[in-house]
Amino acid sequence: MFSVFWCGTHRLRQAPPSSEHLATFRAFLRSEFSEENLDFWLACEAFGQIASPGERHRQAEHIYQEFLHPNARREVNVDQCTRERIQSCLALQQQQQKQQQQQQQQQQQQKQQQQQQQQQKQQQQQRPLARCFEEAQRNIYLLMERDPWPRFLGSGAGLSLRQKASTVNSHHITIAMETPREEAPAVAAAAAALAGGVAQQRHHLRNCVKQ
Repeated sequence: MFSVFWCGTHRLRQAPPSSEHLATFRAFLRSEFSEENLDFWLACEAFGQIASPGERHRQAEHIYQEFLHPNARREVNVDQCTRERIQSCLALQQQQQKQQQQQQQQQQQQKQQQQQQQQQKQQQQQRPLARCFEEAQRNIYLLMERDPWPRFLGSGAGLSLRQKASTVNSHHITIAMETPREEAPAVAAAAAALAGGVAQQRHHLRNCVKQ
């Protein structure tokens, strides 16, 4: 899962999970009746991590029905060309899946080598589907970054998160500056011990030369 957070460049960025940031930004989008944009973006992020071809196909259908279908309950705002390209991608994938099922029924008795070739073919056919939503996801990301994100940063919730992030960063800087001071006595002791050892070695060498 990915989250969004405030950073110094005033841009929407990808970051490690933060339920607080995510919930706060979603609540703001809900107040503007546009939370489906964030949910679509997150769904596309999760879709990109799916390795199983069957699961990827199921999730692709779910994302389309939930966010991109003309009668979708939570339809996002993407242009018609992008929508049609996604429809063509899904239709091609359905056709390929049917062909694969027929081929699998006919090849049940074939050798292991033929099965491996079929798996490689399936992986190649999955590549277009893996990138099916990239354009729509990028468009929605830019829409959020351009429109609701600046308003969120200026809202009470956004200002509160920024203040909290600033406090945490200051705390980390303070720790980083204080740590070397705490370690200074130990470093000094080690240096003194090393200097003492060198002095003893020099004294020993001098005695050997005299003898």
